[in-house]
Amino acid sequence: MILSISLIVILSIVVLSLLERIRLPGLTGLISLGIALGPGAMNLIDTSLLSVSDEVRLLD
Repeated sequence: MILSISLIVILSIVVLSLLERIRLPGLTGLISLGIALGPGAMNLIDTSLLSVSDEVRLLD
């Protein structure tokens, strides 16, 4: 789980800096990164991290 979080943080910093250089919105890069790292593509994010996000969405 720690590896997944650190991978997300490091890659998001890299993506945001690259998109800043070519003057594109950072949100599009972060959404693309989430799709690429998620279970639909490369499946690099730990499933326990995904289950935590499910629990957070249920809180009101």
